This record gives sequence, C-alpha cells and structure tokens, in this order.
Amino acid sequence: MDPALGLVVLEFRDGAGRTATLPTERELDAYRNAGGRPEPTPPPPAAGTAPKPGE
Repeated sequence: MDPALGLVVLEFRDGAGRTATLPTERELDAYRNAGGRPEPTPPPPAAGTAPKPGE
C-alpha cells in the first residue's frame, strides 16, 4: 500500500531476487509527479437524457 498515493502496489520477486511492481515504477513516478491518483471519470449520460443542472 502506498498511502501517499492511495494505491495498492503489488511487488513480485523471482528466484534471482529481481523485483517488478504493478503499477510499474514509471507509473508510480507519474502518479507522484501528477500529485496522486486522478479522480475517476464519470460515465457519459445515457442517450436521450438531459444533463442535470450544474453538469
């Protein structure tokens, strides 16, 4: 768990002691540089519906 980013990070180790993570180190750096995890994008409105006030 990376509490600063609010992400779960999986770390894998092979028999030789090498590690890999999900998200990758490059992706973790991108999250850190962006200031954390982005907010989820809301789904588009259903066809034929009007947006609610303020949207």
